[in-house]
Amino acid sequence: MKAPYEIVVPLFGAYEERCWGGEDWKPEFFYPTPACDKQGEVFTQAHGNSRSIWVNTALDLESGHIQYVYVVPDSIAALIDIHVKRADSANTSVKVVYQQTALKPELNAHVSEAARRHREMGPHWARALEECLKPKKS
Repeated sequence: MKAPYEIVVPLFGAYEERCWGGEDWKPEFFYPTPACDKQGEVFTQAHGNSRSIWVNTALDLESGHIQYVYVVPDSIAALIDIHVKRADSANTSVKVVYQQTALKPELNAHVSEAARRHREMGPHWARALEECLKPKKS
């Protein structure tokens, strides 16, 4: 990312991700209320015709470690592990690792396809983050 660490790292909290996560990223928070990014946040998110349940298990903006566990009932359990680091004073590097497990054997192919898609998402996410960081026109 062509932006300082202090600006980039908060954007990986679920609440702040609304800026760049696309029109489908609409977390509905159970905790905290009012909604904000906080370690331990719990929310749901639409996934097609179902909803996933998400728990933030790490939100350390100082060290740049953010982690989520989510479950799509009767479908998938996933861990998302994010590491944000200062590349230099004006640039930030981000590493996102997904671990997904199918909860039914017949969903293994779906998980494999999701893994392939996630590997290709880096440039898309970078563009979305850059767009989010652009000054808003009044």
